[in-house]
Amino acid sequence: MIINNTIIRNRVDIETTTPETNIMDNSDTADTRVRLRDVSSIQGRVFYDRDEDVYYDPTTEFPLEGIEMIMTGYDMFSNIYGPSTEFTFYQSILEEFIEILTVEGIVTAGTTVEELMSLSNYRTVDAVYTDFAGEYSFTGLNPGTYNIHEIQPFNYYSTGSRGGFAGYDTEGNPVYDSSRDGTGSAQSGNFDDANIIRRIILGDGEGSMENNFGEKGGLVGDQVFFDADRNGIYEPEKGDMPLMGIEVTLFADINQDEQLDEGDRAMKTTITNEYGLYFFHDLEIDDPGGDGDFDYIVSVTDQRDVIVNAENTRGLLGVNDHSQDALGYWAAVDRNNPVNLTADFGFYHASMEVPEERVDDELGRTGEAILWVLLSSLGVLCGSGARQYWKNKKE
Repeated sequence: MIINNTIIRNRVDIETTTPETNIMDNSDTADTRVRLRDVSSIQGRVFYDRDEDVYYDPTTEFPLEGIEMIMTGYDMFSNIYGPSTEFTFYQSILEEFIEILTVEGIVTAGTTVEELMSLSNYRTVDAVYTDFAGEYSFTGLNPGTYNIHEIQPFNYYSTGSRGGFAGYDTEGNPVYDSSRDGTGSAQSGNFDDANIIRRIILGDGEGSMENNFGEKGGLVGDQVFFDADRNGIYEPEKGDMPLMGIEVTLFADINQDEQLDEGDRAMKTTITNEYGLYFFHDLEIDDPGGDGDFDYIVSVTDQRDVIVNAENTRGLLGVNDHSQDALGYWAAVDRNNPVNLTADFGFYHASMEVPEERVDDELGRTGEAILWVLLSSLGVLCGSGARQYWKNKKE
């Protein structure tokens, strides 16, 4: 095995077919330092792009695992890389790749997929899949020009692609080079490039990182709250408070009648957090019938009996921050409107009175109302414990 930076002595001897006057210069040696070629790599991620800017923000967005990624390209040794035709959707990737190769003069116009793959210098590259962190990588690459293709995941729509960069400066800021960094739809402004990053140019031992793809799926949810004045509108400045620990269930509206029926299928269940918020994400945005949307029913199932016997107040139908029918609220999503955050539910119990004395905290909430929320989170909002608490307070 040759170790990097090893010195190898080379000797050359020559002979002539005619007489020589001096044979002392027929041999020579030279020392050569061996430098093993460093391999290059491409890395990136696929993530739920909540704000659709194709910048990954781990505080509000999350990675997507199991997304299939394909690499195409060519290297300095004239090798051409691409997928096999094992799956029919690879065919369209190869056709797109041929267009790229034609523009760059690598193949002639009119080259077919079969002709490309039959070339002696065509090398098949296996697909890779994003891991739990949403990350993917292609390693062991020769210097060359490469493209990354995302196989569009079902039940998501693409928010775009963004080419990455080769490294960081001394202060940790990305160093961009438009002549070598890949180009995604975020850079080109062409949404036809939403599932591809083009022309990532790698030198010897270089890496290109943060070649990212954004996705977004259906999202339904919002908030469950204590409606202090029973007007059906969430108004924290009037004493309304979030309710934590409330179970909410999402149903598929099978017969699409916009109400909860016996045949509707329960899909997901969650509970509200400390802010009364709940969300069902990664939802289908088109039903099997293909009518362009998917119909859901949201119901406050409250298996923990946190708000048993409480009154479900009502606001305007379908308006954000207005309380809806907790027994079953219809919420549809589609490609143009994949997010529905109108499923708010307000509750009030008639035996409870909102405290007259309120001490506002720094959030503009009241100490008494905060205790109300704590009681509700323990499942006693409408139980004897809560009634006894307010009775004692009045006395």
